[in-house]
Amino acid sequence: MKLLAMVSGARSCAGRPCIHSHVVEWRKAAQAGAQAGLGPATRDRRDKEIEALRARAEKAEAELSRTKAALDLVGKAHALLETLSESAEPAKRSRR
Repeated sequence: MKLLAMVSGARSCAGRPCIHSHVVEWRKAAQAGAQAGLGPATRDRRDKEIEALRARAEKAEAELSRTKAALDLVGKAHALLETLSESAEPAKRSRR
């Protein structure tokens, strides 16, 4: 109770450190924070949709990169098998 009386209106602190100025600063900061909180939302529906689309595009690009790498690997394997089959001995043909 003494603290409340000292904070709410007593400006004379009678030899004790005066906390009135700190309370005034805290109230101003709280008021400024409350007013900032009442301002317009920084992220609206459109911003969220843009962020979701960017994430989707990044995921698709990563998948495309993996697909291209796999296709390149399959192409190299095909070329290797073709080279091996050409260098192998010709198979005996059966007579008909």
